[in-house]
Amino acid sequence: LSFVCVEIRLLFESDRQTFPNNKVHFARSMKVAFGLMLGSIAGMVMSVELHPYSALISWMARASGVATSACIIFYVGYIVGAKQMLQMAKSDMTMAQVLDVLQSSTVKGAIVLLLLPVSPILLALDVVHQASRKQLRRCGMLEEDPDDPRFYEAWTTKQWRWLQGSEPALLLRMSMYLSLAVVIFRATAAFVPPFMAWLGVILAPKSWLVVLSISFAVAIVMFLFPPISGQMIYLPISLIIIEKYGYGDIGSLCAAVLIATVFCLGMKLVASAMQQKAIGAPFSRSITIKKTFGLHTKNFRVARSILSERGVTWRKVVVLIGMPDWPVSVLCGVLDLPLVPVMIGTLPEFFKILPNCISVGLLLKSRMESDLKETFNVLYTVFFGLGVLIPALLTVCVGILVRREIDAHKEEFENPESAWFRDPQETEIVAEIEAAMQRASIQDRLTSWKEQPWWARVALVAGSVAASCSVYAAAIKPFHSFDFRDPDPLAQLPGGSALGLITETGYAMFVLAGAVCFCLMLFKMWSLCAVRNNKYLLLEESLSSDDKNISSDMLGESSAMLSQNMSPGKHGDSSTVLSLA
Repeated sequence: LSFVCVEIRLLFESDRQTFPNNKVHFARSMKVAFGLMLGSIAGMVMSVELHPYSALISWMARASGVATSACIIFYVGYIVGAKQMLQMAKSDMTMAQVLDVLQSSTVKGAIVLLLLPVSPILLALDVVHQASRKQLRRCGMLEEDPDDPRFYEAWTTKQWRWLQGSEPALLLRMSMYLSLAVVIFRATAAFVPPFMAWLGVILAPKSWLVVLSISFAVAIVMFLFPPISGQMIYLPISLIIIEKYGYGDIGSLCAAVLIATVFCLGMKLVASAMQQKAIGAPFSRSITIKKTFGLHTKNFRVARSILSERGVTWRKVVVLIGMPDWPVSVLCGVLDLPLVPVMIGTLPEFFKILPNCISVGLLLKSRMESDLKETFNVLYTVFFGLGVLIPALLTVCVGILVRREIDAHKEEFENPESAWFRDPQETEIVAEIEAAMQRASIQDRLTSWKEQPWWARVALVAGSVAASCSVYAAAIKPFHSFDFRDPDPLAQLPGGSALGLITETGYAMFVLAGAVCFCLMLFKMWSLCAVRNNKYLLLEESLSSDDKNISSDMLGESSAMLSQNMSPGKHGDSSTVLSLA
């Protein structure tokens, strides 16, 4: 918040007419702003996952994340503005990538998902807003906008027209996919804490060998599940170990916390090795996997350069422990990096795990009747908050580090002949992306909104409305509160079952998610039939210029050469389309 306020002050103290001369300053500010945006989003996600462990810290993380995101959106949208961002994007790769993200179907789908229930009201307000601006402009109270030539003939503002100009079928489908991801994440975050509490009760009377073996196996399986963060695993596992060891005096508590921290670090290293070698390494030569995750693009070339550094450097450590557990380990495998240096660089994860284990030890001490009970409770909140803060700050550092590295090696990225940490299969990846995007273009035209029958449109609209309602239901209260700090946590389960945690809103959320799946299934069945029945109809047509000019950010630096090869007069005829599709 302080950063945003300083930038606003600097802007209003300077002459706005000289803004084009301050592009470097604002480009640097935008890098920091989007790094903070990543940190705030990570904080909001963790606030949902960790609510059973501390409602106060969860609320603080959510509130600060929402406030920071809102201020950055205001800074980017109003203080900087779209016109200035377009100017900076011409000379700054960071801004070019940011604009690609903002114009992607994922962002537009998220907007549709959030605003669809209130879209009639927003449309009415937008029409009134546009009418008011027309009147003010006719009276000379509002300046002309050279970037909006359709101002007088349009009923809505250019922002609404920007969203309206997209293919409805694509945005509605994307909103449904995003809603299903939200529901899965919300359900995972709700049921993991009760499961771990039940596991602790079951393992309490068992021997050390059984406790460590089962805890290790369960933790490894959970690490392999992407929606579950490391902190959701460290907290319950350390609780089981510390309770088993004992925490009567300060010496026992310190020893128990140290044992739990080392054990959790061992779990993390084994899980990372499995993710790298069992999941990532088998796909190190897979064109499909590399194409799907864009491993030939600038960001991953930077990641490859950092992770390939000899020895243990601070940049390598920040990337290994700052990125989410699952993606970074699988990335190391796909990049075919040696295992031992990666494991050594992951050892500082110890300092991320330690605050969580200390907080659990203090939680157990706060359950004991003593004069320091309230003190231990306050210290638990402090160390738990520290355990949340460290990953969020590391996420910010990763975002800023990647941006700085891209700018530092700008010449290598602009030189198509540069081999600087370029993927050896980049030519094949780019060719596959060209072919896939042309196939997708043909399929999108066959299944576009204009080509759909009325019932397919109804299915898409109904599914999107259900998707939006399910997200709002997930945000209200789909599950009863579960306090992991309770000495007898299983007693909180209504009816003694984890299903008792689901509220009426939660059941509505799952029903709506099921409706979304049904609508998606109907649309997929129709689209499959449409493509099969018309697979030769559009293949005889030459692709439009929009289909030939593929985004260089998606294709990487080799796209210019391939785009030239696809130009009219060379291979841009129907025979190429037939061979690709």
